[in-house]
Amino acid sequence: MSRLPLITAHAGCMNTVPNSIESIMKGIETGADIIEVDVRATKDGVPILIHDPSINTIQDEQIQVNETTFEDLEKHINNKMVTLLEALDIAQQYNIVLNLDIKSLDAIDSIAALVNYEKMNNHVILSGCKKEKAIYLYNNYPQFQYLLNVDTNSLSEEDFNQQSIIEEICNEANSMSCCGINIDYKYCNEEIIKYFHSRFLPVAVWTIDNECDMEKYIELGVYSITTNKINTLKHIKENILSK
Repeated sequence: MSRLPLITAHAGCMNTVPNSIESIMKGIETGADIIEVDVRATKDGVPILIHDPSINTIQDEQIQVNETTFEDLEKHINNKMVTLLEALDIAQQYNIVLNLDIKSLDAIDSIAALVNYEKMNNHVILSGCKKEKAIYLYNNYPQFQYLLNVDTNSLSEEDFNQQSIIEEICNEANSMSCCGINIDYKYCNEEIIKYFHSRFLPVAVWTIDNECDMEKYIELGVYSITTNKINTLKHIKENILSK
């Protein structure tokens, strides 16, 4: 192990409301290196922090985020939506990196336009990018750094022990100029990490809240761990450094 992993604060870290200003600030105050937020865009192209594609209105109805303007969203819900612009302002103020977990392909253009306009490229990493999104970024926004989210839906944990699958993931990441991979920790193993390290591609894992699993993946040498329990991971890292 040549380095300790970065701490990425999961949206809703430390028992806060996900994608809230409180969650972002708690991640910063607790000492995370990177703050993750989920991003979608409204019908009129306003990037907002939200995980799900729809939201409950005050009339207890479901409305689709990408089919509703930002103004109409705010009229029909109780809580104020946090915009990506607000998150970028905080990132600039505290000199922190945001991991923008892109929840839909149709949000990429709006997100990219805002980040470019605010000159915040150096403050963001894009994730949530399975193959389709990664290809779109490669073809349209090569100036961004984006992680390839490894698609585990059709594969088992055992499949990731096969060298051919590991090589295929690596080749995909390289072919789309991804800066690394982001993978559910349950599917990540020592062979994946070794192979990617040998090709100068970092491996980020999500979402680990168990102390034993944190210690395991620190030992394996992952580049970043996404967690809700920042204090726990921070304490483990401090203990390692003090030895």
